[in-house]
Amino acid sequence: MGGNLKTSFWRNFCIRSWWAIVFSTLSIAFYFQAAHGRSTIFSDLNLRMQEMEKEKLIVSEEQEDLLLALQSETDPAWIEMLLMKELGVVPEGWTKVQFTK
Repeated sequence: MGGNLKTSFWRNFCIRSWWAIVFSTLSIAFYFQAAHGRSTIFSDLNLRMQEMEKEKLIVSEEQEDLLLALQSETDPAWIEMLLMKELGVVPEGWTKVQFTK
């Protein structure tokens, strides 16, 4: 008899409070959906930030190279190294070796 009374209580409670149960269920579902969306956006922004930091590092290194090049414009050793590096020019007395694939 006690079990029947408990089921009757819960049945009556659910019938009287159906709107509160539906509202609570929907609220919880929307909360978890929003939390998942926020998590996805956060991870996407974190990835973009890491890519931008890598790009910033590359640009910073290029800037340092350019500043060094500007400061060393009049240095003959720098000009010689630049000609060797960029154009493949070899000083007199040196032997140039090229490797082909």
